[in-house]
Amino acid sequence: MKKLSKAILIACAAVALLAVVAFFGVNLYIQSPGTQARIQEQLSDALRMPLRITNTSLTPWSDLKITGITIPNGTVNFLDASAFNARYRLSPLFGGKLIITEMSVDRPHIVWAQNAEGKWVVPKAAKKTASVAASPSPQTEPVKKEPKRTKQSGFQVVVDGFQIRNGTVELLDKDRHPVAIFTDVNMNYTTLTADRLEGTAEIGRIVWNEWLAFNTVRTPFRYASGELELPQITAMLAGGAVHGSFRMRGEEPEAPFVATLEIEGVNAAKLSTDAGWSEGQALGTLSGNIEAHGSSKEVARLEGKGRLQIRDGRFRQLELLETIGLALQIRQLSDLRLKDGRAEFHLADEKAFVDALSLEALDLRITAEGLVRFDGKVQFASRLSVDDALHRQLPGIVADNFTAEPGERHALAFDVTGKNFKPKTNLLEKVIGKKIGGQFEDLVSTIFSSRKKEEPPKKEEKKKDRKKKKDEPKPVDETPPAPVPSPAPAEPQPQ
Repeated sequence: MKKLSKAILIACAAVALLAVVAFFGVNLYIQSPGTQARIQEQLSDALRMPLRITNTSLTPWSDLKITGITIPNGTVNFLDASAFNARYRLSPLFGGKLIITEMSVDRPHIVWAQNAEGKWVVPKAAKKTASVAASPSPQTEPVKKEPKRTKQSGFQVVVDGFQIRNGTVELLDKDRHPVAIFTDVNMNYTTLTADRLEGTAEIGRIVWNEWLAFNTVRTPFRYASGELELPQITAMLAGGAVHGSFRMRGEEPEAPFVATLEIEGVNAAKLSTDAGWSEGQALGTLSGNIEAHGSSKEVARLEGKGRLQIRDGRFRQLELLETIGLALQIRQLSDLRLKDGRAEFHLADEKAFVDALSLEALDLRITAEGLVRFDGKVQFASRLSVDDALHRQLPGIVADNFTAEPGERHALAFDVTGKNFKPKTNLLEKVIGKKIGGQFEDLVSTIFSSRKKEEPPKKEEKKKDRKKKKDEPKPVDETPPAPVPSPAPAEPQPQ
């Protein structure tokens, strides 16, 4: 009995030893340059990017660790990550097949910069070329048995699941200035094959152009037959809800895309402070939608249309409105309370063309049409319309600039230029400069012209007075004295 127990113990120890040896053999095989290159190649094919890895290692409890991961993109790495952690199936390893059931990369840093032409281009893995006979002579035909060589590659890698956790993504322009920053990026790939990608993405925060912030962004994604689709995008923007979709045909030369975006319940106060305005300058609730299409290689030249609306709007101490209010002496413009505000626009040629803009208050309305360039410059032809009661309150010198309109209203046209966050208007110059300035010039001209008419007599009188005082003794000496009466003529007496 003791001999049997001892034999069983020896057999178990031998099996365990063989398992350990086999495992270490497999581990050494996994870490060999050829197998590691095969893993790198197949992961690159699955991710469709030129992935580079430094080392791979296995543990007996089905853990796989890949360290030193990068995706090169010219002089700057597209992706940097310290390690991939994965779970794998042990038994297929002995058949030359690595089946990864779960793979995750923690805290990767992705930097996606525009190229010299101002386009975002995803780094692509090098295309495989079938080997043919060295001689290009027409008599040499392609080697028809070449496809069978793929079966002789030996080791195979299959990835059933892939995850990105707590990632960071930076989109940079061609001058390396930030365009958008994605933080707390989590992506879960449920399907990862050479022909199809599927999964879900969750992003904690997206900051676009250093001020427009989207939070809690979620969307499923699909990639198949060269088309990327984000069918149901949801997010939060300044306390409001955002819904949208995105579709891009990436395999076509210009990578055309179609996008929709709808916002509802956005807090104008929060949005304006994020844009750099002072707290309390803008109040209200925004809603609207945008439909756009264009080329992914030239995003700035997208085309489309949209509308925006504000409810319970209020604008206080805005420099532009205060300037208009100062010029026209309308106090309501320094604290403008809106009954309704809306804008309709279309996108083309790196500009937003505002087809109709209307801000309507109780006794006045501002309308405008023009354009906003993507670099921030604005150009609007605007019009201020007031009701008859407000028009009667205006000073006559200001009211005279308004023209009568149907419905007992009066209107005044003016221009707005400058930057979108620093606009300026010619209204003060138009009203004050032409009207008051013209009257002032007339008044000054009248005063100076009357002075010019009066000045010559005054100067002549002064000259005569000075000459009279200077020459006053001479008439006394030269004037002969009065004759002294005498009976006979006599010589004049010396004085």
